[in-house]
Amino acid sequence: MTTVAQVLVTEDDHAVRGVILRVLGQHGYEVIEACQMSEALDKWHATHDVSPIDLLITDHMMPGGTGHDLANELWRLKPDLPVLFMSGYQDEELTVEPSTRVVHLSKPFTSAQLLGHVEHLLRLVHPFPGPGAP
Repeated sequence: MTTVAQVLVTEDDHAVRGVILRVLGQHGYEVIEACQMSEALDKWHATHDVSPIDLLITDHMMPGGTGHDLANELWRLKPDLPVLFMSGYQDEELTVEPSTRVVHLSKPFTSAQLLGHVEHLLRLVHPFPGPGAP
């Protein structure tokens, strides 16, 4: 039986979110999408008890709160949740406690970069191969 990871993607740019959803979906991940912090929290609460979310991918700057704000809320509920922060601003400072469960990805990025970080973070939580592994 193959275990499929569930990923919550929070990105306010529709085009960027669409690319992420397509790439992850093509590689077998179950993806829940949100365009802002409040929607992401609502979707977390609606799904997590039934089907736990394994990874948060979030834009750093978005309406209604930052990706850091969102991660802090979710870390209160699931302290070991790995997070992939994305940012299109080179000079943007992201103050997060150093952790092996946190990765920063600068926009624009390639599908290979995205998938590499996703697989790395998920291996920390699930020591099983990702959907594309042999």
